Amino acid sequence: MRGQVDAKSQDATEALGAYTAMVSALLGAPAQLPKISSQPSITRTAQAYVDLLQAKERAGRERALLRGGGR
Repeated sequence: MRGQVDAKSQDATEALGAYTAMVSALLGAPAQLPKISSQPSITRTAQAYVDLLQAKERAGRERALLRGGGR
C-alpha cells in the first residue's frame, strides 16, 4: 500500500481509510491492557498510554487531511 500512496496511484480517501483501519486494529491490543489489569496503578498507566497512542493517531489523521488526503 505504501508504494501505491507514494506513486499516487491510490485515491487519497481510500488510502486514509485503509491506514486508519490498520492502525485501529493495531491499537486494539494496548487498549485491552487497562481492562484486564486488577492493579489500579497499572490500569491508570496503561490507560494514559492508550490515550497517548490515540491522540497521536488523531494528529496523524489531521496531518493527512491537511495535506490533501480525504478529498
